[in-house]
Amino acid sequence: MSALPAFTVAHALDGYLAAAAARPFSWSRHNCCHFVAAWVAQATGRDPMAGLPWTHSVTSARRLIVQLGGTLADAWTRRLGRHAIQPELAQLGDIVHVWLREQDRAAVGICTGRHVALLLEDEGIVMLPMGHATHCWRLRGDDDEGAPC
Repeated sequence: MSALPAFTVAHALDGYLAAAAARPFSWSRHNCCHFVAAWVAQATGRDPMAGLPWTHSVTSARRLIVQLGGTLADAWTRRLGRHAIQPELAQLGDIVHVWLREQDRAAVGICTGRHVALLLEDEGIVMLPMGHATHCWRLRGDDDEGAPC
């Protein structure tokens, strides 16, 4: 998607979010990581979760995250092959990590501009202000910022 204008990205993202909202949350097939990975696959043609085992519960998801680097942010850095950038630099469609203080856990979502779209177990897709972001990874490769060393 690096050559596509922001309007095209916005149109694709709107369609993606509408389709994702129609699917129920599932730890094994449609959790926050699947939600983000499917967007990355649609936008780039590369599935960052390819080859990973299914997780059937929050416990197995946490176990996999530890195996992939320790934290959810570490796991996404490894699977995307890019270092995180400052959340203030996030662009439409970028991948975003947030800390959900009320739930004492992390989640990943997609930058929609001023908000991050998240898929949460009990709430479905929700929008939180980007101020909740702790990490961000560039989706489009329009520059080398965020590329791993």
